[in-house]
Amino acid sequence: MSSGAALPTPAAKSPIRRLKRTAKVLLRAVAKGWCTRERIAADLRALGVRPGTTLLVHSSLSSLGFVIGGADAVIGALSEVIGPDGTLVLPTHSWERAGRGDFTFDLQRTPSCVGVISEVFRTMPGVARSLHPTHSVSAVGPRAAYLTEGHELASTPCGEGTPYARLIEERCQILFLGTTLDQNTIFHTLEAFAQVEYLLRDEDEVFSVTDAKGQTREMRFRRHERGLNRRFAATEGLLESRGILRKGLVAGSPSLLVESVPMAELISDLLRENPHYLVSQQGND
Repeated sequence: MSSGAALPTPAAKSPIRRLKRTAKVLLRAVAKGWCTRERIAADLRALGVRPGTTLLVHSSLSSLGFVIGGADAVIGALSEVIGPDGTLVLPTHSWERAGRGDFTFDLQRTPSCVGVISEVFRTMPGVARSLHPTHSVSAVGPRAAYLTEGHELASTPCGEGTPYARLIEERCQILFLGTTLDQNTIFHTLEAFAQVEYLLRDEDEVFSVTDAKGQTREMRFRRHERGLNRRFAATEGLLESRGILRKGLVAGSPSLLVESVPMAELISDLLRENPHYLVSQQGND
């Protein structure tokens, strides 16, 4: 081995990481400009988010450019637009832990793996989180308790008896804030309703689950099967042509708003005709 400069220690690496993060923030600000909570709220109203709605939000903070106040400002804008009668719901998934062999889940401590906004949201006072080791959601508002309770009793991560099925019952709106339909978890709900053969693993697995009271027990869950690519984003044009999906800019970032019930009705019909409708066929999407 060469006798050149010593490798940087963890302590030395930390400032480098901070510089990289700062550089990324500055690049986003230059590329997309900066925005405020007030602008985000105005853009959400223009997109069609309704006061009093139950709103499921898939989000990417980095896609929004530089937001003054960060994730807290985005959450504040979402809450402002739906108002006190609305219920705000964000996925707080943690499926990547099991994917790397960690079969533990602590409702209060296990972080979300689906974005900064969802992670900040789940830690806020008054926010409820469903008890599921791979596909939990967090919610606040009048319907939060109903949406999050009993998730651990469902036989699938996203099907009957889960928050996602209840969100459709609630006629929720689904906001893709700087994201695409590739993040549409409710498509998995529709796959579960259709009982497609490719969705779930053959066997359930044991997880160590810690609830809100700090009590830990072993529970069995079936995970989604890995390997099949989906064509979720390819449905955008169809949904838009039926008036189910609206497109617009939020903080300068392309965003989508979908009405859950007509989307569920249409995609369910297509899955009945072709159970592999949402599966990518190479070269044919």
